Amino acid sequence: MSIIQRLLQKYEGSLQAITLAFLGDSITQGCFELYKDENNKICTVTEADAAYAKRLLEALGALYPQTAFRLINAGVSGDRAPNGAKRLARDVLAHKPDLAVVCYGLNDCGDEMGSVEKYLAALERIFLELRAASCEVIFMTPNCMNRYVSDEITDPDIRAVAQRKADLQNGGHLTRHIAGALALCRQMGVPVCDCYAIWQEMQQRGTDTTALLSNRINHPTREMHALFADELLKTLLKKENDEEGITMKTVKDKYLVVGADFAGYPLKEAVVAHLREKGWKITDLGVTKQSDPNDTENMFHRVGLRVGARISEGEFERALLFCGTGMGIHIAASKCPHVHAGVVESVPAALRAITGNGVNVLAMGAFYVAPAMGCDIADVYLGAELGSGYEWWHNFYEFHKLAIDELEAFDYEQYKSAGFRMEHLGDFDLKLEKKPE
Repeated sequence: MSIIQRLLQKYEGSLQAITLAFLGDSITQGCFELYKDENNKICTVTEADAAYAKRLLEALGALYPQTAFRLINAGVSGDRAPNGAKRLARDVLAHKPDLAVVCYGLNDCGDEMGSVEKYLAALERIFLELRAASCEVIFMTPNCMNRYVSDEITDPDIRAVAQRKADLQNGGHLTRHIAGALALCRQMGVPVCDCYAIWQEMQQRGTDTTALLSNRINHPTREMHALFADELLKTLLKKENDEEGITMKTVKDKYLVVGADFAGYPLKEAVVAHLREKGWKITDLGVTKQSDPNDTENMFHRVGLRVGARISEGEFERALLFCGTGMGIHIAASKCPHVHAGVVESVPAALRAITGNGVNVLAMGAFYVAPAMGCDIADVYLGAELGSGYEWWHNFYEFHKLAIDELEAFDYEQYKSAGFRMEHLGDFDLKLEKKPE
């Protein structure tokens, strides 16, 4: 039962209170301005009642006035995801929450080797343990950090902290960590409240986002905490609608989306007929028998974008595309986020496309692939997954999964600003090995 359904149940007379837990760092805790105490130690003004967690509960209380809520604020200033994973059982699971909001990244985004890998491993552990406890989870991305050192900061020690954070923000370190987290959430099906994207958009539209930080470094103002609460409420309501509506149509359940232009139509028809005989449930977004040959909406690139969008939106796990060569339609689909497309003309290539590259959109060209070959290609592609058949090869899965994750997290502007050098999310040695007899 979803959190909104539990709220409705409570509204209708259930006596059980709703417990919401918030796991994170200083943002979650409710930290704002910085100051020096009598011992010259940097301290933080903390106001938990002004933080987004309390604001969200106030909003839910207004919507569901008959409901009793319990708030568990497990935010700790300076905390990182690995430590959050360690204290999860004590600080969150012990309270048996109905929903947990997880927000990490600001302190995890160091530039040391392997920081992204450690961050993602910790988040995965947190998500898995929350799910094992039958607790709903939402991952909320944090705000951007400062992009410059404000003249309002006069203390040299605090200015040094500000400079360090600005370097991390401007160097793309936080962006890469968040991109990796978003990819992980898509992989695990964890709902996301992407506040980081909102902050980035504000900055791109000319807003001085550093001025929206109470300490001019990394703590959002009290007013901006309202943004977090509003976005979380939207995410909760959207999550409820998604659960009642669209869920991913998977290969395991024999769902597939396909599309072809007029050149690829004959091959597509042969492959679709073959798959339907095997029980596949197919959605066709391209040329069909009823299509008008003069309909320019069915140009190869437009079909590719239509199908690619269904992968991007998480409606389908995989897709097949068909045009004359397979090239143009797969280029178009690749413009859609989270699409990893490939073109093949043989069964071995199709098998390696999925087992070694995790291709979720496979294209074929009717000029070069015969119908019988197209059916064989579809069968082998849909019957395998990343790493399958290569379990004997040390690090085969890990090596290729790493490539997929780094491409998912790739941001060209950050790559360019870093001198065309990519930050590694990890490293796995892969040597040629002979399959045991």
